[in-house]
Amino acid sequence: MDTFFTQEAFDNEGFCFSKENKAKNIILGALPSEEVRASLLAKKRKDRFFIINEVIKKNPYRVEAPCVDVPRCGGCVFQHYDYKGQLELKKTRIHRLFPEDKQNCLEIIPSPKIFQYRSKMDFSFSQNKSGDKFLGLTQAKGSGRVMNTQSCQLASLWASQVLKITQENFKASHLKAYDRSGEGDLRTLITREGVNTHEKMVILEIVAHQNSAFKKKDIDFFFEKLKELHKDTSCYLRVVQMIPKIPTQFYEMHLSGPLHIQEKLQIKDKSYHFKISPSAFFQPNSYSAQKLFEAIVDIVRPLKPLKVLDLFCGTGTIGLVLAPYVKSCVGVEINPYAIFDAKENAELNAISNISFVTQDAALFIKDNKEHFDLVVVDPPRAGLGPKTCQMLCDIKSDYILYVSCNPVTQANDVLLLKEKGYGLCHIQPLDQFPHTNHCENIILLKSKDCQNP
Repeated sequence: MDTFFTQEAFDNEGFCFSKENKAKNIILGALPSEEVRASLLAKKRKDRFFIINEVIKKNPYRVEAPCVDVPRCGGCVFQHYDYKGQLELKKTRIHRLFPEDKQNCLEIIPSPKIFQYRSKMDFSFSQNKSGDKFLGLTQAKGSGRVMNTQSCQLASLWASQVLKITQENFKASHLKAYDRSGEGDLRTLITREGVNTHEKMVILEIVAHQNSAFKKKDIDFFFEKLKELHKDTSCYLRVVQMIPKIPTQFYEMHLSGPLHIQEKLQIKDKSYHFKISPSAFFQPNSYSAQKLFEAIVDIVRPLKPLKVLDLFCGTGTIGLVLAPYVKSCVGVEINPYAIFDAKENAELNAISNISFVTQDAALFIKDNKEHFDLVVVDPPRAGLGPKTCQMLCDIKSDYILYVSCNPVTQANDVLLLKEKGYGLCHIQPLDQFPHTNHCENIILLKSKDCQNP
């Protein structure tokens, strides 16, 4: 067991560390400016990973983590860090990413709920060479190793119950977890729920191959007790087909219960219902999602845009929320299944001034000569990149609203958009995922040619 004095800051992944010559000692469970004792977990190149055993000198923001798996679990890095400190850290990071515009940054919006807030959880199946079975989240710095998560504090009580029952079923079954050698069947357990509608969905993901041992009786075995927790649970089997040199294929089999679940969000004075299919993306923190959409409305409403283009719109949530405040909105998405859900969501909410197009965004922009006052983008963590940024500028809209789950890639994209004639005029950070290193950020950019004051 070694003694360390940690640095005054977290690294980019939310871990504390100490430097020793050219080596970096990353200590799971430590906070900045602490003196701790820790045990070696692993080595990787010049980095060494330790797990905390004892805190000799405490950080003033240190609190007792309610989860027994902290700090070994990779799902959280900040449960032992007071929530006010987490918010301050995330706000400071936004300021550092946008130093020239931090005067335009509003206070970070906290999550209304900081525990049991996730409406979607993905738990992985695994086993070791000795045959020990695991189902849960991956270990922090564990190179993908899965641990038997006891009870995730970010998931709902129902999701933790589903996890516990499935762990017991897995251990009692003859089935194995799928591994890289191509053996085994079980891959992922997914839970989804509408926190405001109390509707539930369970998806069991397996891998199809010639030596598969998975039978219908195994399906019944895994789902029987889960349905007892919630009688109207929507149950799906997702079959993953992985063939060399062929893109991975997914097939979903509806087993019982409703075909989909719904979530209800209250945005300002309006209620919205959203259909959630097994593969559809929906914000995994409904409590904070309401704050996110309210912030978007607050930013867009004063602009009074007549025509809005929602690129990469997915199931259309942002466009649907903005529709009551604009003349028209067009959502563009290449995934036909997402567009199907988007159209159903528009019908579900009786919104008639929005239309959806199944098309690649680049082709839509090339073929469409309409002027849009505002373009909305909400890309995945990888961001937009140079080609898409150029594509956005080709639209020549007055404003670009950029919603991001990764402010690092967002900052890179904003620099490119600034070079093309857009100026940053609004930054609104939000905490969608308490106790994690992630931060959501909304940025409004304005064209230098825009005549609005």
